[in-house]
Amino acid sequence: MNANRKQLTPLSILLLIPFLVLPVIGSGIMANSCTAAETKKNPKNPKDESMNSALRELSKVKCLCTEVIGEGREMPREYQLYLKVAALGPEAKPDLLKIAKTGSPAGRIYAAALLYRIEAKLGLKTLKAMENCKDSMDFRSGCKGTTVTLGEAASKLHDSGNFLGFTLGAK
Repeated sequence: MNANRKQLTPLSILLLIPFLVLPVIGSGIMANSCTAAETKKNPKNPKDESMNSALRELSKVKCLCTEVIGEGREMPREYQLYLKVAALGPEAKPDLLKIAKTGSPAGRIYAAALLYRIEAKLGLKTLKAMENCKDSMDFRSGCKGTTVTLGEAASKLHDSGNFLGFTLGAK
C-alpha cells in the first residue's frame, strides 16, 4: 500500500525514547524530587500568600468596624480580614506588632485587638501606647458611623475592653 512509508526498526524506536521521556521528567511527573526541590525554593504555599495578603490589607484598612454593619447586617470586609488574620493565632504576632506601630489607625486597633487575643498583657500595653494618638479613622457599627481618633478608641478598649460595640477578644 504505502511503499514510501518507512518501517520502524527496534533501533529507531530506541532513538526516540529520549524525546518521549525527557518532557515527562522535566514536567515533574516522574520525579518526586522535583516537588521537594520546588518546595525548598518556595516554602510558601497559596494559603500562606493568602494570609500575607490579608495581613497587608489589614494594615491599610480605613475603617474600624464591628461584626455587622448596615441595614442588611452584612459583615464588612475589614472585619472579615480581622477574622482571617485571627485564625493565624500566635504565628501572626510579629506581623501584628509591626502593624500596631506602622499601620493605618484602624489597622493598628485591629492589630492590638488580635495581640490581646494572643497575649492579653501585650495587647493592653499596645493599646496604652496608642492612647495619645490624634490620628483619625472612621468607625462603623450597625447602621451608625462616625469619625474618631485612634487614641479615643485605644483608651476605651484599654479601660473597658469595649469601644462602641467593638470588643477585645471577640470572634
